[in-house]
Amino acid sequence: MNESATFNTQEDYMDQYFVGSSSNGGVVAPFFSMRKLRLVYNELMGSRDFEFSNFDDFKQNVLSSVAPQIELSKWQAIASRR
Repeated sequence: MNESATFNTQEDYMDQYFVGSSSNGGVVAPFFSMRKLRLVYNELMGSRDFEFSNFDDFKQNVLSSVAPQIELSKWQAIASRR
Protein backbone atom coordinates (compact mmCIF):
# COMPACT_ATOMS: atom_id res chain seq x y z
CA MET A 1 0.00 0.00 0.00
CA ASN A 2 1.40 3.40 -0.92
CA GLU A 3 1.29 5.53 2.22
CA SER A 4 2.12 8.73 0.33
CA ALA A 5 -0.69 8.37 -2.19
CA THR A 6 -2.69 11.41 -3.28
CA PHE A 7 -6.37 11.21 -4.05
CA ASN A 8 -8.39 13.20 -6.56
CA THR A 9 -11.73 12.62 -4.86
CA GLN A 10 -13.08 11.43 -1.56
CA GLU A 11 -14.33 8.32 -3.36
CA ASP A 12 -10.74 7.48 -4.37
CA TYR A 13 -9.73 7.74 -0.72
CA MET A 14 -12.66 5.59 0.40
CA ASP A 15 -11.86 2.95 -2.21
CA GLN A 16 -8.26 2.76 -0.96
CA TYR A 17 -8.85 2.56 2.81
CA PHE A 18 -12.37 1.23 3.36
CA VAL A 19 -13.77 -2.28 2.93
CA GLY A 20 -17.39 -2.15 1.81
CA SER A 21 -19.16 0.97 0.65
CA SER A 22 -19.10 4.18 2.64
CA SER A 23 -22.89 4.34 2.45
CA ASN A 24 -23.25 1.15 4.50
CA GLY A 25 -20.68 2.11 7.12
CA GLY A 26 -17.68 0.40 5.54
CA VAL A 27 -14.86 -0.71 7.79
CA VAL A 28 -11.46 1.00 7.71
CA ALA A 29 -8.79 -1.33 6.34
CA PRO A 30 -5.61 -1.64 8.41
CA PHE A 31 -3.01 0.97 7.46
CA PHE A 32 0.11 -1.21 7.65
CA SER A 33 1.74 -3.97 5.69
CA MET A 34 1.95 -7.67 6.45
CA ARG A 35 5.74 -7.21 6.34
CA LYS A 36 5.53 -4.81 9.28
CA LEU A 37 3.28 -7.25 11.12
CA ARG A 38 5.78 -10.05 10.47
CA LEU A 39 8.70 -7.92 11.70
CA VAL A 40 6.92 -7.19 14.98
CA TYR A 41 6.05 -10.87 15.38
CA ASN A 42 9.66 -11.90 14.78
CA GLU A 43 10.88 -9.42 17.41
CA LEU A 44 8.41 -10.76 19.95
CA MET A 45 9.14 -14.43 19.24
CA GLY A 46 12.50 -14.07 20.98
CA SER A 47 10.85 -13.65 24.35
CA ARG A 48 9.77 -16.67 26.37
CA ASP A 49 6.48 -15.21 27.56
CA PHE A 50 5.05 -14.31 24.12
CA GLU A 51 1.51 -15.70 24.01
CA PHE A 52 1.27 -16.60 20.29
CA SER A 53 2.96 -19.76 19.07
CA ASN A 54 2.67 -18.97 15.35
CA PHE A 55 2.35 -15.99 13.02
CA ASP A 56 -1.18 -16.85 11.85
CA ASP A 57 -2.55 -16.67 15.42
CA PHE A 58 -0.81 -13.34 15.98
CA LYS A 59 -2.06 -11.96 12.64
CA GLN A 60 -5.62 -13.07 13.41
CA ASN A 61 -5.47 -11.39 16.81
CA VAL A 62 -4.28 -8.08 15.37
CA LEU A 63 -6.59 -8.02 12.35
CA SER A 64 -9.68 -9.04 14.33
CA SER A 65 -9.23 -6.29 16.91
CA VAL A 66 -11.50 -3.24 16.83
CA ALA A 67 -8.58 -1.00 15.79
CA PRO A 68 -5.86 -3.07 14.09
CA GLN A 69 -3.41 -0.15 13.78
CA ILE A 70 -3.63 0.57 17.51
CA GLU A 71 -3.26 -3.13 18.29
CA LEU A 72 -0.13 -3.35 16.14
CA SER A 73 1.24 -0.19 17.76
CA LYS A 74 0.71 -1.78 21.17
CA TRP A 75 2.69 -4.86 20.14
CA GLN A 76 5.41 -2.66 18.61
CA ALA A 77 5.78 -0.82 21.91
CA ILE A 78 6.04 -4.11 23.79
CA ALA A 79 8.67 -5.37 21.34
CA SER A 80 10.74 -2.21 21.68
CA ARG A 81 10.87 -2.57 25.47
CA ARG A 82 12.23 -6.14 25.30
